[in-house]
Amino acid sequence: MNTQTLKLQAAALEGKGTAATDWSISRIAAHQLLPGLASLVAFVPLLWALTGTGIPRMAALFLAILIGEVPMSWYLMIRSQRADGQTLSMQNLFPWRAPMGFWRLGLLGFGLAIAGMVIIFGLATAAEPFIRETLFSWVPEGFVLQAGPAGMEGATRTGLLVLWALSGLVGVGIGGVTQELYSRGFLLPRSAHLGWMSVPLNAGLFAMMHLAAPWGWPFFFFGALLWGAAVYRWRSIQLGLAGHVGMLALGWLMMTGMVFGFIPAP
Repeated sequence: MNTQTLKLQAAALEGKGTAATDWSISRIAAHQLLPGLASLVAFVPLLWALTGTGIPRMAALFLAILIGEVPMSWYLMIRSQRADGQTLSMQNLFPWRAPMGFWRLGLLGFGLAIAGMVIIFGLATAAEPFIRETLFSWVPEGFVLQAGPAGMEGATRTGLLVLWALSGLVGVGIGGVTQELYSRGFLLPRSAHLGWMSVPLNAGLFAMMHLAAPWGWPFFFFGALLWGAAVYRWRSIQLGLAGHVGMLALGWLMMTGMVFGFIPAP
């Protein structure tokens, strides 16, 4: 590791030399929730449009993320940079980019991905039905998205392939990467003046952004808490990407196995 790399890492860990400005909590909240609102507005008509097509309802969520959340996230980032008088650059957008060694990134990232799997694909799957029935029984059944094999029931073969493709392209790729860059890469550094409290604030707002599945908020919160704590501690968005996108990739691989018959559906 050369001297310049060491200096960059030290500056990032100390929170110095970053281009992020200190934002108010209200501004952070508005910027975190707006992409989720854009996704929800697109989700409702898409859900109606897919009814009876043989394509699982979960596909509507991925399409809503693609045409609602992703464009809104990038629009807000670009607009904010101009409003703050900063030049548009990767360094200004995502200031916490401290270099991570290959083994540290690999081991920590894999651990964060597995922990996310346990929380979001494990505990959530078991507990979400109870939360829905207890607190969200007023939500029409047609708006409830079932994860896993339950969400594939009644789908045609073509419908499953459409869901599989969207899950990989949007869920893991475009959507997953954008979510992490926006929440931990862009917004978290702008709340760093709050100290460690910025991490639960970021996690809570990230959870609430998922307006189409409020029964999953506790699990989204704890997953984001892990990723945010790692990004905050090491001042590196690489860890957030490894943990969050890595978790989504593992979930997509499991889905691939079920869709193509390599793994029996539970």
